[in-house]
Amino acid sequence: MTHPTTRAQLISRMRQGHQEFYNLLSRIPDERMDEIALYDNWSIKDFIAHIGWWEQTAAERMAAILRGERPDLPHGTTPLNAEVQKRYRSTPLNEVRVMESRSFSTLEKQVEEASEDDIFAVDRFEATRDYPLLDWIADSTFEHYAEHLPDVRAWMRQNGFD
Repeated sequence: MTHPTTRAQLISRMRQGHQEFYNLLSRIPDERMDEIALYDNWSIKDFIAHIGWWEQTAAERMAAILRGERPDLPHGTTPLNAEVQKRYRSTPLNEVRVMESRSFSTLEKQVEEASEDDIFAVDRFEATRDYPLLDWIADSTFEHYAEHLPDVRAWMRQNGFD
C-alpha cells in the first residue's frame, strides 16, 4: 500500500489503523489480556504497551525534531521491545490502555499541527536528512499495527475469538 501524500490522508490512515487495532482488541475479554498469546512471551496487554510506547516515542522524537533538536535514535528494536515489556508487565490493563490512547492522541495532534513540508519533505530536518517524518509516523502507527495484527488474529482464531 502506498504512503499518504497529504496530511489529511495521513491522519485518516492513522485513525483508520488505530480504530482497526481497537476494534480487534475489543473482542478479547479483559481477563484474557494478561495471557501469554504472542511471540517472545507477550500478552495482549504487552502488545498494547508496545504499540503505545512506540507511538509515544515517535511523538517525542517528532517534537524534538520540530524544535530543531536531534533526538536519540534506537539502535536495534529487540532490546527496546524487551525493556518496554518489562516496564509495563505489572502495570494494570486500564493504565496501559490509557497510556496507549494518550500516546496516539499526542502524535495525532502533532501531525495535525505540523506543516506538510514538516511531514513529507525528505531534507526538511538535519535529524531526518534521508527520509521524511512521514516514515517515523507510519512506522509507529498504521504500518506498525499492520505488522502485528495478523499474529493477534491468529491467536484469536486459536482461542475462539473470531
